[in-house]
Amino acid sequence: MLAFFVMFPAIQSEAQYEMGWFRLGFEHMPAGLLGMFFAGIIAIHLSTIASHLNLGALYATRDLYHHYLNPEATEAQLVRAGRWNTLFILLGAFLLALFMQSITSWLIFALWLQAAGIWVPSILQVVWWRFNSWAYLSSWIANLMMSWLVVWVLPAIGLLPELPNWINFWLLAGLVALVYVPVTFLTAPTIAITWCATT
Repeated sequence: MLAFFVMFPAIQSEAQYEMGWFRLGFEHMPAGLLGMFFAGIIAIHLSTIASHLNLGALYATRDLYHHYLNPEATEAQLVRAGRWNTLFILLGAFLLALFMQSITSWLIFALWLQAAGIWVPSILQVVWWRFNSWAYLSSWIANLMMSWLVVWVLPAIGLLPELPNWINFWLLAGLVALVYVPVTFLTAPTIAITWCATT
């Protein structure tokens, strides 16, 4: 990628920078290396898609369906739920891709801003005995909804100015806290497990 910046120093568009890998490969590599390069690009994308589909289906099936909706589910039901969750995630990814204009902006949103409201709950579930699974689940749901509202929806309809990413991060952290803190005190704490040493 450093070679791309040197060879094309005048590019200002973020979308053109995101095509750097492909321009270097298809415009400057010989045929044999181009085939290996193209195969590598396909492998990178397919492995990422497969890992995220499996990870998302695992979370949706084990942490949501099995934990909250159907704790007595059989293995056959879990497998069936996992397949449906995989399909839903794949269709959702296709719908999101239709609206994407900048990969970089979406990466910042997905990896940083959508984690803004859950990094504190992720710590609290380890260090605070009162913090329970309902509070953690509410932080995830609230963070998903509020991140879309704050970053995309409200600025698009003019109800909120477009803010820098670092302000969005702390704003989302505060807004999500307004959800999971009350949920923590309104629900029962997780039952503590006491380890007893045997003699």
